[in-house]
Amino acid sequence: MEQEKMEGMLSQLIGMVGNMREDLLGVKEEICLIKEDLQGVKNDLQGVKNDLQGVKNDLQVVKEDLQDVKDDLQVVKEDLQGVQDDLQGIKEEQQKMKEQNEIRHKEIMERFNLLAIDQDITWEKASQNEREIAKIKKLLEV
Repeated sequence: MEQEKMEGMLSQLIGMVGNMREDLLGVKEEICLIKEDLQGVKNDLQGVKNDLQGVKNDLQVVKEDLQDVKDDLQVVKEDLQGVQDDLQGIKEEQQKMKEQNEIRHKEIMERFNLLAIDQDITWEKASQNEREIAKIKKLLEV
């Protein structure tokens, strides 16, 4: 009986070890699944890191492009200032030319007035001369 009891206990112990082994195999399978899931998470995390690096690179390119645009804008501003300065110079030249034209116009008008006066005097003298010639002719005819 004792032997039967021992055998029973041994049998029970073997059963328990078998069950433990099955449980241990189940735990190992679960650990393998967890490791696979963890590897998937690591891969996903690496993908996110790569994507983030890509975004950082794209952002750097955008920053460089923005700097180029700012530089171009500065050049355009400087060119615009140059054009404005040139335009101001042209306006000043136009004003000087306008003033000179007004002075020349006045001079020409004064000369025309003098010519008109000279013409009037010449006509007046011509008329006087014609009258005197006519008088002389009359005297000579007599």
